[in-house]
Amino acid sequence: MSAGNKHKAKGTAYEKLIHDGLVALGLNAERMGNYGKDHGNEDVGDIHLRSGFGTIVIQAKNRKQHNVGQWLREAGEQAARVPGAPLPVVVYKLRGQPAFLDQVVSMRMETLVRMLAMEML
Repeated sequence: MSAGNKHKAKGTAYEKLIHDGLVALGLNAERMGNYGKDHGNEDVGDIHLRSGFGTIVIQAKNRKQHNVGQWLREAGEQAARVPGAPLPVVVYKLRGQPAFLDQVVSMRMETLVRMLAMEML
């Protein structure tokens, strides 16, 4: 297996871990897979989680080096391509923490404020 295929397989397995963990909790999550390839090559995030807050667009990252700022920008760009003003978040792996609930979620303060404002409605 080439290095590129190995990294893709690792990323796909991580997306599946996050998706399956959300679904196991009874949440409405959908892996986007090849959605972008089928819709004009527009990347719309890895997982869409439909919640009381609206759609949360999840960018899942399993990388040794964390570049959270870049990932948040990418998640924001991907969320902007999805109708309904979804909320962009990044979920990423901590080394040595394989369990679903041990993963880290990052978002911009704006996203958190929007979520909290929706909760008060």
